[in-house]
Amino acid sequence: MHSRIFKIPSIDLEVPPEPCAEFKPSPLNQVTIGDLHGNTLKFIHFLIFNHIMTMRTRSTYARFVKLYKKKPEEITQEDVAELKLILDNADINPHAVGLERNLGDKIADRGQDDYKTLKILEKMGQAKLPYEILFSNHDAAFLARRKSRHTPYLYKPFALDDGAQCNSLHTLGMLILKGIITEEEVEHIIEHYYKPYLKITSYSIDDTVVPPILTFYSHAPIGLETVEALANKYSVSYNDKTIRALCNTIDEINRAFRKSDFIEDYKAEVAAAKSAGTYSDDVTSLDYPLFRAAWTRSKNDKGLKVPSYQ
Repeated sequence: MHSRIFKIPSIDLEVPPEPCAEFKPSPLNQVTIGDLHGNTLKFIHFLIFNHIMTMRTRSTYARFVKLYKKKPEEITQEDVAELKLILDNADINPHAVGLERNLGDKIADRGQDDYKTLKILEKMGQAKLPYEILFSNHDAAFLARRKSRHTPYLYKPFALDDGAQCNSLHTLGMLILKGIITEEEVEHIIEHYYKPYLKITSYSIDDTVVPPILTFYSHAPIGLETVEALANKYSVSYNDKTIRALCNTIDEINRAFRKSDFIEDYKAEVAAAKSAGTYSDDVTSLDYPLFRAAWTRSKNDKGLKVPSYQ
């Protein structure tokens, strides 16, 4: 796989994109989208640009934009029915890429509505498109949410300010409270099309050059020091002597992560960091590797160990 970054000077998300002419569909390709911040419009724009999703007409995209921009209190059952019709009539090409990668903050963020994002993930999963979602603090806030006692919000996010930071989660809860969607449908999507696709870290290998180039992906700025700490946490043998050995280690960590009660682990690490007085530090301690992978914010971490292979 050849690595390439497409730089686009400006994008109007309200205008339907043309599929990228320089990027041809191929199961050998991988595409990566950065933090979504709960913005479903950005998500669907990205999928169309990368030949993954096709909408029948440009006017269909305009209908989706109109639905996305509606205020939460204005959304009706008719709007949800139209959303489902739009997605039913859209096509997902499961062979457009070998992997669609999401770097986190997928939901429970500043965007409009988590229901729309979850329905797109459901559409992708049903089409057997390979995709992955990297674990982040906002994804954790969503999965560790609890019922709220105050209205109009149904949910209280975990370890996030209960405001604009999780607007898309509040819209989801409002739709459930109003009886427009059901909690059972949401939970079904989470269990089948969201949680099974979560990973802590990921990688790709460009073997078109010698030596091969390893690209390491995570939500927060972490390096091999955190991978090793995660390996210790999940009782995985750590090996970074070669690119393949490191990739095998990462694969084992992700398998162990998905089998674990990772939300309770995350909550425990956050509680421990708060107790130690280090929760707000820009550099999250290696004592809390799961929290660090989801949250650490400093790019100037002197302990950051970057993989390098000659």
